[in-house]
Amino acid sequence: MRDGEEVGSRGPAALLLAARLPPDSVSRRTLECCRMLETNGWRPLVVAREGPLTAEIRRAGGRLVALPLDGSGFFARLRSMRALAALTRSEAVQILHVLRATAASFGRAAAKKLALPWLATVHDVDELAHASARALLAAPRLFAVSEHVAEVLSERFGVPSARIRVLPPAIDLSELSPERVNGARVAAVAARWGLDLGRRVLLVPGPLVPAYGHRVLIQALAKLAREDLAAVLIAAEDADRAYVRELEHAIRDSGLSGRVCFAAPPEDEPAALQFAELVVLPAVAPLPSARAVLAAQAMGRPVIVSNLGALPECVQPASTGWVVAAGDASELAWAIERALALNEEVRARLALRARAFIAESFALERVGRRLLDSYAEMVQDAAAGTSVRG
Repeated sequence: MRDGEEVGSRGPAALLLAARLPPDSVSRRTLECCRMLETNGWRPLVVAREGPLTAEIRRAGGRLVALPLDGSGFFARLRSMRALAALTRSEAVQILHVLRATAASFGRAAAKKLALPWLATVHDVDELAHASARALLAAPRLFAVSEHVAEVLSERFGVPSARIRVLPPAIDLSELSPERVNGARVAAVAARWGLDLGRRVLLVPGPLVPAYGHRVLIQALAKLAREDLAAVLIAAEDADRAYVRELEHAIRDSGLSGRVCFAAPPEDEPAALQFAELVVLPAVAPLPSARAVLAAQAMGRPVIVSNLGALPECVQPASTGWVVAAGDASELAWAIERALALNEEVRARLALRARAFIAESFALERVGRRLLDSYAEMVQDAAAGTSVRG
C-alpha cells in the first residue's frame, strides 16, 4: 500500500490463486478475470509464480504475488499461508478464487484460516480424477467453463446445481476486431508462418494433441482437390514429438505435403485470425471449452467443430458455422468445401452474425457481470453469516 492511501478508496480486492502462469487455458482465464475485475473497480491479486503470462497479467491490472501454492512441503505451505494472511489484512481482501486445480487444497485451507468466502473454477473435469484436485468440489460456489462442464459436475460428481454457475470464456471484442487489424499485421503473420498472402488458409488452433482430431482433418483434406488451400496446425515448442512425426507421416502418405504445415502459436491472435479464411476444430474427444473458436467468430470467421463436449455451445449451426460428427472425415470435408464456397456477400453476413453471437453471450462485459454478481453474492452471504450451499 502506498503511504497515505486508504484501502477503502481503492475498491475491493480478490485473491486469485493461479499457482503458475504457463501459456495455457487456465492462465488465459486468469488473465480474463484480471481484466473483468479491473474494469469493474476490483483489485485482482494473482497468487502465482512468475511465468510466460506474467507481463500480460500486469498489463490487465493484476498484481502478481509470487508464492508457491502447489508444493507439498509443510514449511513452504506455512510460509505461503502466513504471507497470504498478511496480504489479506493489508489489502482488505474480500474473496478467494481458486483458478488452478493444483492450488485447490491450499485454497480450501487458506479460505478457512483467513475466514474468506471462496469459490473455484473448474476448467477440465478430467482433472478431478486426481485426489489433489478433489478439493475443488468443496468450494461453496463452482464456476464451470461451459454448460458441458456444468452438466458433468452435476451428473458425475453430484454437485447440486445451486452451487454451479456457468462462466464461459470472456472475449474482448475491442481487441478482437477486424477493423483494428491492418495489412501489415496480417503480412507479419504470413511471413512468420512462411505462407503466401494469396493462399486460402484453414487454421486449426492449438494445442497439438490427439484429442483435437488432426488425423481426421488430414483425411478430410485428402478428399478435397484443392491446391489453393493451406492448412495450418498450431503447435507449441513443447508439442509431443512422436505425435508430430505421426502427423507428418500421415500428411506425406495422403499427398498433402506443402498443403499442411505446422506453425508456432501466433503472437498477434487477431491478425492470425484475420489471415485465416476458416477455423476448424474437429475434436475426437470432449473438450471443456473452446476459446479459440469464439475468438475466430469475434473476428468474423466461419468455424467448423465436432459435436463433442462444449464445442456445439460455441457455434450457431448454419448461422456462424458448422457442427459435424466427430471422426467423420467425409462430413468434415463437405463442411470445409461449403465454407470455402461462400461468396463475399454471404461471408459478410456470416461475419455480422458471428460477432453478434459472441457479443450476446461471450463478451468480456457480459461475462464480467456474471463474475461480479457471484462475487457480490458470496461476500454478502459471508457478511450475513449464511451459506450458499442451499
